[in-house]
Amino acid sequence: MIPPTVAGALLVGPMTSLGLFRISRRRQGRGGQGVASPGQFVIVGAVLALLFLGWLRAATILFALYYGLTPFPGAAEAMLQMATTPHGIAVLAGALLAGAVFAAFAFAVSAYSLQMMLDREIDAFSAMGRSLSHCGTHIAQSMVWGSLIGVAALTILVTGFLAAIVLFPLMGFASWHAYSEQLGTKAL
Repeated sequence: MIPPTVAGALLVGPMTSLGLFRISRRRQGRGGQGVASPGQFVIVGAVLALLFLGWLRAATILFALYYGLTPFPGAAEAMLQMATTPHGIAVLAGALLAGAVFAAFAFAVSAYSLQMMLDREIDAFSAMGRSLSHCGTHIAQSMVWGSLIGVAALTILVTGFLAAIVLFPLMGFASWHAYSEQLGTKAL
């Protein structure tokens, strides 16, 4: 359960960037007086949390399908079985595919929606829909941005979260500037 939990935490991660978005908005001279749609963040947070819980449930089901009623052999042996047996590789591929679907949807609904709700009065579902639509019409750009976030997240995990000191603010500021240039007030 540790890998899906850590990976799932990344689905909820965008909610922690709101302070960085406010700093970026202030540095652009667009004011820092507050949040335009404060109550709507709870809805986006709930959607991201539901995606996280869905991913945990999918991981649990895949684990149960693979191990059934046999006792858990331990993390090292389980990873070895997953990487060396045909059945384990199939389950691992299924887990990666399920994770990719959850991560892609979470990325698409949160790539621009949080910044949009901070910047202007808009409801959560309209902001998530606009973010999803923008990611759908700019698939190549979204895949590059999502891949960069994935590489940054992997780097953070591999370094025992030390790289988060640099990469987390960098991703937060970059996310604001991507929104600002593409969907922000000057882009309307």
